[in-house]
Amino acid sequence: MSAKNSPKGAGGAATPRRSGPRPPRSAPMPPPGPRPTTSRRGTLVAGAAIAVVIAVVVGALISQRTPNAPLNDGYGAARSAAVSVSAGVVRVGAPDAPVTLDVYEDFLCPNCRQFETVYGQQLAQKLDQGSVAVRYRFLTFLDARSPSKNYSTRAVTAALCVAKDSGGARFPALHAALYAETTQPKEGSGSDLSNADLAQVAGGVGASAAAQQCISSGSENAAAAAVAQSNQATLQASGNPVAAPTVLNGSAKIDVNDRSWLSTLR
Repeated sequence: MSAKNSPKGAGGAATPRRSGPRPPRSAPMPPPGPRPTTSRRGTLVAGAAIAVVIAVVVGALISQRTPNAPLNDGYGAARSAAVSVSAGVVRVGAPDAPVTLDVYEDFLCPNCRQFETVYGQQLAQKLDQGSVAVRYRFLTFLDARSPSKNYSTRAVTAALCVAKDSGGARFPALHAALYAETTQPKEGSGSDLSNADLAQVAGGVGASAAAQQCISSGSENAAAAAVAQSNQATLQASGNPVAAPTVLNGSAKIDVNDRSWLSTLR
């Protein structure tokens, strides 16, 4: 190799090339393998997330079912509460009960059936215990939605006939029976109960033959209609719209969508 072509070091002197074999280089490191996609901590976090999802789903399913679940289920209708009738208003409960509620309802009203389903047995126990009394004020504004065009009125007749008979002992049971899913007609359906059918329902809860005759004859229908009109006027005078069920504690309207309202009643 000529000096012209030789690489130069410091000061321009040519740098001699090394002779002999080159020293071995270290072997290259293999590329890193894939990192593990899970770890104990990751598994725990994932498991916790799944548990939360399951809890949310189960909670949602329960919340869908429980709004209509009966409270105090198994108690049944009131058994020992006093029953009296004044101007077509049926009062159930001890005369000295510390709280008296006014319940406005229509026997064709599906929301009234739901109210009875959810709270009826809880209320029944409080009536028997003497801690609450109820004034039932029947309405008939849904008459036109029944096939007979007067089912609500005739159901009021049935309730009043039984409430006035034998001290009203069978009224709570009849009241519950009229709201049973197998008894209450559907709004706008093709059929409802005849007077004879209503009398049979009353007989099924132990109403006397006289009370059954009062129902089947229909002789009290006009009086029942007048009672309902009076109750409707009273409801409107309280500043509330005509709607059922409406529950008042004095002048205060109860939020019946709050399932704890009866247990916290003062």
